[in-house]
Amino acid sequence: MTGSIRNPWANQRFEIPEESHEILKEFSAHGEKKPKAPFLRQMDMFLFAAALGAKVNKSENLKKKKMQGFVDGSVLQPDEVDLLWYLAASNNKIGLNDLTDHKAVKDIVEGYAAHGLKLLEDWFNTALDPAEVLAEKLAEEFPKITEKKKATKTKKKKSS
Repeated sequence: MTGSIRNPWANQRFEIPEESHEILKEFSAHGEKKPKAPFLRQMDMFLFAAALGAKVNKSENLKKKKMQGFVDGSVLQPDEVDLLWYLAASNNKIGLNDLTDHKAVKDIVEGYAAHGLKLLEDWFNTALDPAEVLAEKLAEEFPKITEKKKATKTKKKKSS
């Protein structure tokens, strides 16, 4: 799928469990200057949380939870639309035909995001700056990228 595909979620409201709404507001800037907000938009944090949930292959069952809408799908950029499909496709409980069901895709991504938001809440429950926590967690998860950056910085210092 490419970014040229239209956004089937443009007129739909994305939802998260009501108990996760505060963390979404607290750690995304949402148009305000917030020193503790490592995410510019609520959708950015939602997508990161969904990717995190998909990475650990855990999703919340949202059928019995009280849900809260937080943003319309119209804010999605073309690559973010693609990401929703990729995350849904990573779910081993659905078939490829299910990916044509836009509601099913949205439900899967919201389930992953709900779990990811719980993980983020645990991560951010510290005295450290949330951006530092994210950087630390990403460095743990992707050590090869971190090692390459350190090697590049070392080479630059030696050549100076």
